[in-house]
Amino acid sequence: MSGNSPFLVRAWAFLLCLPSGAVLLTHTYGILPLHVGGWFVALPCCLALAGLFWFGNDEIAEAIAIGVFAGLVGTIFYDIARVPVLMAGRRVFGPIELYGVWLLDAPVSSRFTHLTGWLYHFSNGITFGIMYALFMRGRHWLWAIGWAFLLETIFVLSPLAYSVALFSDSWAVVVAYYGHVAYGIGLGLFVQRWDYTRLQLKQLEPAHKWVLAAVPLMICAAYIWNGPVEQDRRARPGVLRVEGGRLNPDWVRLIGGGRVTIENPGTAGVTVRMPQAGATLEIAAGQSVDYAFVRPNRLFDIFQVFVMVPGRPRSSFVIVDRDN
Repeated sequence: MSGNSPFLVRAWAFLLCLPSGAVLLTHTYGILPLHVGGWFVALPCCLALAGLFWFGNDEIAEAIAIGVFAGLVGTIFYDIARVPVLMAGRRVFGPIELYGVWLLDAPVSSRFTHLTGWLYHFSNGITFGIMYALFMRGRHWLWAIGWAFLLETIFVLSPLAYSVALFSDSWAVVVAYYGHVAYGIGLGLFVQRWDYTRLQLKQLEPAHKWVLAAVPLMICAAYIWNGPVEQDRRARPGVLRVEGGRLNPDWVRLIGGGRVTIENPGTAGVTVRMPQAGATLEIAAGQSVDYAFVRPNRLFDIFQVFVMVPGRPRSSFVIVDRDN
């Protein structure tokens, strides 16, 4: 056990962290949609956790603070470690965009769904960090890698893994665990060096803490203000529009199957491929083609769609959910 805070209080804090990641599993198993679980289960639990931090005893507040910091650092390490994989042509951040579409129950992706997905991604990294810090104070950082591997194994065994595997090839699982090594190192080092981390956090005066809290809000506001507004305005439900060597929007969502229209407003013909559907479409300049997606037997299917251009094209995706 960590610190002198009562075990039941730490267990309660642990349970408040659990829904952040669990609501994704309830969605993929068809128990509760993410747009319901995320806003009406996970978010209230996160707010209750914040209340426990502000109004709980010093021991539990310290554990939560260190968990937040270590989880945030671990998540940043995780994302940085995957950047080379992204540059090699694998859409390793694709699932994060998918989460945003589901959270907002949106028919198409936009800067808002992308931002929501990334906030959810960091929420998971931070709450998983808190869960670890609550019970692993001072433990060797290798334990954190084991914790990260446990989390990834739960994901790999879930129905979602069968669909997001399309973002890469047979190395997908290796890449996923590789990223979690980085997460575990970032998380584990700061929880192992508990006293050092606590002193570093205490050096932040209350005013500085509020400034740090405002930073992500400022980033979100800047992203929304300067985001690709025109690109979002051109996006329409059920339509993929050829814009240069890519498609707009990044994600189209269908409930129970349906047709997607692929428009080519350009002055030259294009070839569009959908590997998972086994389809290749030739679309003349100024023309459009409809493609039908049937209602999936599983809870959902995800189809990659891209314009065939030299190099590595950026894919768009069609999500076909069986039910809403």
